[in-house]
Amino acid sequence: MTTFVRFVALLAIGLNVATSGFAQLLATDPDWKESDVPAPAALNLKDLLPFEVVKISNLSWALDPTAVKIVGDGLVRYVAVARSASGTLNALYEAINCSNGEVKTYARIVSKEAEVAGKAWVVVADPKWISIYDAPSKHALTLAKQGVCTGNTAAQNVNEIVTSLKKTTRVFKDKSAP
Repeated sequence: MTTFVRFVALLAIGLNVATSGFAQLLATDPDWKESDVPAPAALNLKDLLPFEVVKISNLSWALDPTAVKIVGDGLVRYVAVARSASGTLNALYEAINCSNGEVKTYARIVSKEAEVAGKAWVVVADPKWISIYDAPSKHALTLAKQGVCTGNTAAQNVNEIVTSLKKTTRVFKDKSAP
């Protein structure tokens, strides 16, 4: 057996072992069940905590620290608020599953129509877990990286998340502010 053939054989064995170990790290508990999802609280635009998703963007993102809940099933539920340069507001009631790297949107407040209607939440009919890497917006990925998750587990407490996000310097533009 030549050195090259031995090298290829060892490489194949090593890759097989490495990928099977990686798959085990990402394996989920087959008995896991999401806890009941409470309705979102009324939208709170006071004391929002800004976080930066993309440096060059027309959207300012913020987290409502009063809405962050670390749930016993390993999820972190929260309300994220986005405001465009023109003042349009969008809010998302979501959860991040740190162990799976997934996000689920439960309800939304979308733009001016919702503001006129008293900031009423519109519940997502059939919410699904999607990869935070494949989500259309990267705000969940940013939140996961900036303190919601520690590795593949949820942060220990809300204060840990808030402290981590306070390191962000971008200002959230609240049009109701003076």
